[in-house]
Amino acid sequence: MKRRTTKFNYFDAFASQAELAAKEAELLMLVVENFDRAEKLQEYLPEAHRIENEADEVHHSIHDALLPDFVPPLDREDITSIASSLDEVVDLIEELILSFYMYDVRFMHTDAIEFAKILHKSCIALCGAVKEFPRARKSVPFKAGVVEVNDLEEEADRLYLEAMRRLFTEDSEHFMRVMVWSSIFDLFEDCIDQCETIADRMSAIVLKNG
Repeated sequence: MKRRTTKFNYFDAFASQAELAAKEAELLMLVVENFDRAEKLQEYLPEAHRIENEADEVHHSIHDALLPDFVPPLDREDITSIASSLDEVVDLIEELILSFYMYDVRFMHTDAIEFAKILHKSCIALCGAVKEFPRARKSVPFKAGVVEVNDLEEEADRLYLEAMRRLFTEDSEHFMRVMVWSSIFDLFEDCIDQCETIADRMSAIVLKNG
């Protein structure tokens, strides 16, 4: 008798990816709030890489399941787009943690702490929305999560504008400092933008399949 195979659950896989993004963002919060000197960041790097590897495995499992799947629950391009974007969030957060170490930062910028708080909140809100994605049409928490992610992205945009201005006005004599922190702030902005992109993409998919 032929054994029935269990259907791969893409929505559960998306939720796992979002949870890993939230875990990586939580680790980033530990890094910025407990910063002493760059050398001590080595203790966080293995955990950051472990989370990133786990996220890669989930990402690959989605692609492996999609290849032979004749009837996926969403369009193939939508599945690959969400999966790749969620994986990118984890990659960017790990890159942020590595950047503090690679650039040998001598202090933790107060604006970096504020960015990390916004990013952490955005990942948590996104995680909540992703978990509600299968029920999105009738889910109030899904809509609330999407709105929160968008609001946090706008907050990050305002912070980015002021943080970059402070760098180029108050630290203009310190070229390396401006270069390092502007690069780090760009990474924060890219990561928070990515969260918004995922939230908006899920909303568009819901409308398309409504």
